[in-house]
Amino acid sequence: MLRTEATIQLERVDQLVAGNPEHRTMIGQLEQLYDQATGTTIDPVTGGAIDPVAGATIGPVGEARSPMSSDPIPSADELAAEFERFLRDQTD
Repeated sequence: MLRTEATIQLERVDQLVAGNPEHRTMIGQLEQLYDQATGTTIDPVTGGAIDPVAGATIGPVGEARSPMSSDPIPSADELAAEFERFLRDQTD
C-alpha cells in the first residue's frame, strides 16, 4: 500500500515538474550542483552512487549527507512538505 502510494505521488511530482519549465531548470541546476560538490551522480532509480568512470551503480548511498554541510539530508516526508509549501506559494 505504502509503496503504491509513493509511486503515485512520485509520478504526480514528475508530471508537475515536467509541466513547468522553471521547475525543470531548478531540478537540473540542483543535480549539477550536487554532482559538482560530490564528484558523483546518484541513480534516481536505485539511489546508488554512479561511478563517474565506469558509469555503473556502485551501491546504495546509505545515510546521505548534504555536500554543502555535515547536516543530514531531510527525510522524504520533510522534503515533500517543503515542496508542497513551495507549490502552494506559487501564483499562476
